[in-house]
Amino acid sequence: MKGTKLRIQVKTSQRSRFVTRLAQKSPTNDDSPDFWVLLHINEEGGRRFFVLTHPEICEIQKARNEVYAHKYIARHGKPPDFSKGVDNVTLTDVKEFEDKWPKILDVVKREGR
Repeated sequence: MKGTKLRIQVKTSQRSRFVTRLAQKSPTNDDSPDFWVLLHINEEGGRRFFVLTHPEICEIQKARNEVYAHKYIARHGKPPDFSKGVDNVTLTDVKEFEDKWPKILDVVKREGR
């Protein structure tokens, strides 16, 4: 974790996916958040929260991009240009991270933030 503050990126979606744009910016730059909180709001207004560390969401995004690239190469005979796309992760990709708030609290307690 960086310094004395925690950086948290919050993304909200009413669809089954969250835009990350990780491939469009460097996933390991100094401005990377410590945590990502993804908020899904369903049609009835129900809310679900998913809490991931930055390395966790990067791994999920990398796996999604690899699957996409494989299909793209099969169709077009060349790799996709991820710098022109919009990365996203799905609800299915992040389901195991639902309501994992303790991981943020653990860092706060451990590092006295």
